[in-house]
Amino acid sequence: MHPINRRGFTLVELVVVLGLMGVVLGALYQSILATQRATSWQFQRIDLQQTTRAAALYLTNMMRELDAAEGDIYQSQATLMRFRAMRWTGILCTLPFETAGQVQFTIRGDLLYGVRGPDAALDSILLWREGDPTIRTDDVWLMGGLHSSAAGVCPADGSAGSTLRVVFTAASGGNAAATAGTTVGSPLRGFEVEELSLYPQGGDYWLGRRTAGRTGVWTTARPLVGPLLSDGLSFSYLDAAGAPPALTTGIASIALTVRGRSRRQVAGIGYMQDSIVTRVTLRNNARF
Repeated sequence: MHPINRRGFTLVELVVVLGLMGVVLGALYQSILATQRATSWQFQRIDLQQTTRAAALYLTNMMRELDAAEGDIYQSQATLMRFRAMRWTGILCTLPFETAGQVQFTIRGDLLYGVRGPDAALDSILLWREGDPTIRTDDVWLMGGLHSSAAGVCPADGSAGSTLRVVFTAASGGNAAATAGTTVGSPLRGFEVEELSLYPQGGDYWLGRRTAGRTGVWTTARPLVGPLLSDGLSFSYLDAAGAPPALTTGIASIALTVRGRSRRQVAGIGYMQDSIVTRVTLRNNARF
C-alpha cells in the first residue's frame, strides 16, 4: 500500500496568488467606488435640477396670473414679492342682493375652476362689475371678503352651485356697488395674499412662502423649495419700456433668477450649483 501523497503549495506560489488577488480586488474596489461616485453625482445633479426648475415653475405660474395695473402686486423687492395669489374662478348664476349686511349670490358649480373651491376662512373676493354695458369706463373689479360658502342651486337650469356671502370694502363702493351693475354671468375670483421670498433656515436658503387670509393674519413662513444659494433668488421689475418702474402698478414684466445648490457635497466637486434665468410678462400686457 502506497503512502498518501502530501504535496502542497510552495511559499512562492502563495505569495504570487495573494499578490494577483490583491491586484484584482483593488481594481474591483476602485471600479465599485467610481460607480458609487458617479451614481451619487447623478443623483445630486438630478435633485438639483428638479429643485431649480420646481422653484422657477412655481414662480412663473404665479406671476402670469398678476396684473400690476389692477393692484395685484403689493410689494416688489429684490428678494421678496407680495401679491394676490388666485385660488379659483367662478361665474355668477344669480343676481347679487344684500341681506344682513352681506351680499349673497350663487356661482355655477360646473364653471368653478382653480386649485380648490371657495374657503370662507381664507378667501378675499374680486367681483367684476359691468355697470353700463354700452361703455367701458365704468368697468371695475370690486373687492370684498368671503364670509360664508354653502351648497346652492342655479335657478335657470337647476344645476348645482355654491351660494356665497361677501362683504365688499368701502374702497370698492361697499355692498351697494355689487348690487348695482353686476349681472348674471359676471366673473368672480377668489384669492389669498401670498408672499414669496429668499428664506434662511438651518444655515441654508430656500424659496420661502407665507399667506394671509381675508382677515390679514399671516401664516408662519415655511421653506417651499430648496436649498438655494445665499443669492439664490432675485426679482427685477420692468415697465413697458424695459426700465425700472416708478410704481408697482407700472410693472409690465418680471425678470427672475433662481440659483440652486445640491443637498450634499460631491467628492472632488463640493456642492453642485445650477441656475435658471427667465422673464415673465404679466397679464394684460400684450406688448412691452
